Amino acid sequence: MNLVLEAIPVPLQDDGHGGLRVGKTRVSFDSVWHLYQQAASPAEIVQAFDTLNPADVYAVLAWALRHPEVVDVYLRRREEEAAELRRKLEEAGITRSPAESTQLKEKLMMRWNEQQRQRASNVNTAGSEHAVVLERDEDERRRARGRPRGSAPWGANWPGRE
Repeated sequence: MNLVLEAIPVPLQDDGHGGLRVGKTRVSFDSVWHLYQQAASPAEIVQAFDTLNPADVYAVLAWALRHPEVVDVYLRRREEEAAELRRKLEEAGITRSPAESTQLKEKLMMRWNEQQRQRASNVNTAGSEHAVVLERDEDERRRARGRPRGSAPWGANWPGRE
């Protein structure tokens, strides 16, 4: 039996903006690699990005594992480009600075915590009011059946059952 071994092309495509896309999808190599670095299996990566072909994910990961220096240079370049873009957007006033984002996050978290406290307070108040109404209804049912509050519900205190 003659096995035909062929080189498998790495299914990475240049997106025209300095990034790499996996197969014929818009999923970036960066996304696949970061999931893999977080201990996701190739099958889990395919689940996360359902447009990916499992064979493409395995091929891209095999290439990346064989070329760690190239991957490191690529990812460093992408991080530098992202930092530069963030800086430009901050300067233009289009996006918030990290300090402003932190302040906004703290403000939103305080508002969210206050809403949670109010909801908990409303639930406790509504819950106790609801309990009073249920207790009153139960008292009325017991009186209608001729049993005082605290008596056994099914006649456990009836004569002859002692």
